Amino acid sequence: MFNKSFAREVKTLGRIRHRHLVKLMGYCCNRGAGFNLLIYDYMENGSLWDWLHRQPGVNNKRKQCLDWEVRMQIALGLVRGVEYLHHDCVPIILHRDIKSSNVLLDSDMEAHLGDFGLAKSVVEFYDTTSTTESNSLFAGSYGYIAPGSLTLLSSLFPNFWVFFQLSV
Repeated sequence: MFNKSFAREVKTLGRIRHRHLVKLMGYCCNRGAGFNLLIYDYMENGSLWDWLHRQPGVNNKRKQCLDWEVRMQIALGLVRGVEYLHHDCVPIILHRDIKSSNVLLDSDMEAHLGDFGLAKSVVEFYDTTSTTESNSLFAGSYGYIAPGSLTLLSSLFPNFWVFFQLSV
């Protein structure tokens, strides 16, 4: 089934191009089987969450802990990707679900922000007949959502949470 969230993600990813955002290569929708599939560039090093929550003794290819230089490189990549969404896209795009599991790492440990299922343009947030914000403003992952109403500034709150995770 081709739902609104999937359609929004395909539309959003189809029109944005930035080195620190995942690149949509294609998609498949099988209404009969009831599944949707997005095809992205392969990110060899998995998610930032995987690196921050490594299980000692588990058989994996993960390198040693992330050093500060790599952590700063990841943080800078995330900032550049979000900066593109907030300043270079027309209309502005708010990701609304930035978290360490949505920051994917390529073979060079460069950050690529993914999972745009909750992303919306700023225009979509406001009802055209009034100035009230829609209920859809409060989407995102628990613990990563800024308290209060969503603004461009509060949409940066999840970045700071990811930066905190990178610093410990």
